Amino acid sequence: MTSKITTSLNGTGKKNLYKRFHFVAAFLLLFVNVCASVAIWSSACVMAVSSFSKEAVAGTQGIVAVVNDDVITDSDLSNRIHLIMTSSELPDTQQVRQKLVQQVLGSLINEQLMIQEAEKYNYKIEQAEINEGFAQIAKQNNMTSNQFKAMLKRIKVDLSTMYRQVEAQLAWGKVVQSQYRPQIVISSRDIDDTLERIRTKIGTTEYLAAEIYLPVDGATNDEQVKKLANQLAREIRAGKATFFK
Repeated sequence: MTSKITTSLNGTGKKNLYKRFHFVAAFLLLFVNVCASVAIWSSACVMAVSSFSKEAVAGTQGIVAVVNDDVITDSDLSNRIHLIMTSSELPDTQQVRQKLVQQVLGSLINEQLMIQEAEKYNYKIEQAEINEGFAQIAKQNNMTSNQFKAMLKRIKVDLSTMYRQVEAQLAWGKVVQSQYRPQIVISSRDIDDTLERIRTKIGTTEYLAAEIYLPVDGATNDEQVKKLANQLAREIRAGKATFFK
């Protein structure tokens, strides 16, 4: 999915910046809280990956991880892997899928923890909220909701994996806003200092660096991966890469 990154002030005042600081600081606090929960379950999750990775890659139904009282199934894992491979244009090979298993499973575990955190405070994410979040993602991709659904269906992406991701993000946001944001105290001096740092950088060149990982598992797919790498390089130089828009 694509996102736009804005680096200029665009008329942002102290009030809006104050709100952004609150969110960032609260996000960090909740991140520590969730990481602690992940640590409790990490050994069980790793064992599950080792035991079920072949089935997950094949897409059969089984349990790959237990997160407190909830489970993550082979189907959940397989659907998310397919979404990532399709959106990233990675070669659809057994080797690539296998390399993605642990990383994708970690993301699914984090999402489940976010939803559980919201449930602990009796925050429920309604389907209407999920639909609205889905519509926002569609808009970022210059599509209507129906067009986006049709596109996902065409590339055989299960809508449930998108809805799950949206639900987790909304649940996380509610917890941050209500439980952690009020605990953050940011002074006017903090805001003034940060505004001044931003102003001093106006007109200077800034770079956004990101890693694009393309796995090579031998000579069999070496040419295919090299072709994809060259294609991505051309799109980036031409400003056509969707992940920079």
